[in-house]
Amino acid sequence: MKPSTLGLVAALLLVGCGTPTPQAAATIATETATLTLQPPAPITAPPNLALPTQTSTPSPTIPPPTATLDITTDQWPTPLSLMLHRKSAKFDTVAFLRDFVKTLKENDVHVVTYQQVATNLEMTLRERGKLVIISIDDIHLIAPIPPDIQEMIEILREAGYPAVLGVVTEGISPTQETVETLKELSALGWEIATHTDTHKNLAELENWSPGDVRMEIRISCDKIEKAIGIRPITLILPEGQMVMTPKLVYKENIRWAVGINGGVVFDSTDRFFYVGRESPGLDAAGTFRAMMQRFAP
Repeated sequence: MKPSTLGLVAALLLVGCGTPTPQAAATIATETATLTLQPPAPITAPPNLALPTQTSTPSPTIPPPTATLDITTDQWPTPLSLMLHRKSAKFDTVAFLRDFVKTLKENDVHVVTYQQVATNLEMTLRERGKLVIISIDDIHLIAPIPPDIQEMIEILREAGYPAVLGVVTEGISPTQETVETLKELSALGWEIATHTDTHKNLAELENWSPGDVRMEIRISCDKIEKAIGIRPITLILPEGQMVMTPKLVYKENIRWAVGINGGVVFDSTDRFFYVGRESPGLDAAGTFRAMMQRFAP
């Protein structure tokens, strides 16, 4: 990561889950001993990361470019990004999503995933302001998918929109119904992301045990890969908080770290991309306008 980029990321991170086996903990402790209390080192010429093997998923419906792009910068705009959770007594996420889907159709936008963007960075320039990523957090691998999240999934499926699902993996035995749903959605082009194993705030965890940060990511990715056959390349950060040492993330082959604040652009020369998301506002139209102002000013 370039020093200037890293500085920006570090500033953003300040605002913004499984106990390892003894053998795994010893391995991680060895790998990360030099990381403790060390500032992140500048990344000057990182190698290109090969994406983990994925099952075949349909490509987003993106119009072809009308002219050859003249790419003269390493900076790429983050698509408009929305963060969703379960509905509560104070906010009906299901009703909001219905209205938000209508707003997206009225504005003729294309809904994509981080995985799709990773394979086609140019479309973020070509379709700036016309790409949206929708992510739904806190789906638990060992529990049935809650009815309100099931309803949100169905709303998006009816609209033909894929989403990114942040999966928490704490526990031993996955719920087979949840596994089958995740497999089905993945085959339809949805992205399954890790939301860590025990949903710990990674920024706080880093302060006392950097190795456990990596274990939270590794254990979760292992469980997801074993259950559904796909290893995540996207980390949905619990509480939106990123660590100060990027190596703790990219060493686990994570390509995207998704927080809350900032992250409106990302640098293609970095080993991984930190990007932000927008929370729902009072209404769908107002949220869309806020997203446009933030990600495509």
